[in-house]
Amino acid sequence: MPITLPKSDLPEDLDAAAAEQDALVGEELASLIPPFENPIKAIVMENLGKALASVLAIMGMEGVEAQPYDGPVEAIDPDMVRMLMAVSMAAQDYGQPFPVAIEDIRGDQEITAITAALTGLAADRDFKDWLKEQAEAPEAEEEVIEEEAADAGDDFFAARTQG
Repeated sequence: MPITLPKSDLPEDLDAAAAEQDALVGEELASLIPPFENPIKAIVMENLGKALASVLAIMGMEGVEAQPYDGPVEAIDPDMVRMLMAVSMAAQDYGQPFPVAIEDIRGDQEITAITAALTGLAADRDFKDWLKEQAEAPEAEEEVIEEEAADAGDDFFAARTQG
């Protein structure tokens, strides 16, 4: 297994359902990558796993670990593809898309290019700051909505009492 994901804090039945859903999504995403003409070198995949785990840690997913490979790899693991897709979308939103789309991976060269992009993101202080801003943004939006709802309620109450 190329990466191991941290254990969830969910109750056992919910965790099992979430894992099943994650597996389905991962398999669907992995199906976007055509079969490799030549197996990928183990070291290339190990480096990808390490770089991916580094970026995921920055994104708040602590505990993801890259695992060694026994030999050449015929296909990318669905969990890894799922995590790559999530990071790819974040990188796109940040303005630094991967140099190769996930579905365009054909071999070592494309994986090495994505690994370099991941390594760059992991070292990018602005990316870390941007992630913090993104994490805080929904809270600010909720406060505005709550204030607008309160103002609307005050206006409604004022109109009813004047009538």
